[in-house]
Amino acid sequence: MRFWDTSGLLALVLKDGHYRKACKWLTDDTEPHITSSIVAFEAENRLWALHLSGTLDGDDYLQRLTALRLLLSSKLIVVRNLRDTRSVTAESRRLVTVISPMVPHGTLDVLHVATAHVLKARVFHTFDRNQRSLANASGLVAP
Repeated sequence: MRFWDTSGLLALVLKDGHYRKACKWLTDDTEPHITSSIVAFEAENRLWALHLSGTLDGDDYLQRLTALRLLLSSKLIVVRNLRDTRSVTAESRRLVTVISPMVPHGTLDVLHVATAHVLKARVFHTFDRNQRSLANASGLVAP
């Protein structure tokens, strides 16, 4: 399975400088593409922040939010919900204490990588350098 983080989802809906690479990731493989409900929420919240900052006007914000929701409802990238947060918390602790104890990582970055592990993902799609390094160090393939 291939896990998508927030930066990957946003590249697809904002059509930013990473858009072509994200599209290639999405069409390269027949493996299932997944994300979590937390990543989906973080992407929606980031779109709202871009609107509040004036980067996206009202119409553009609504178009991008609709595009994100359509992408996730289309099942190209399936949103997976975790009922047992204890396993993600335990994996998160393992990541910061065993895999990367000397490098600080944002809480959501760690939680996303831990979630990918709990969901048995093999690949982790991100454009965040720090998160990619954690994913790679933890055994995920982060291109």
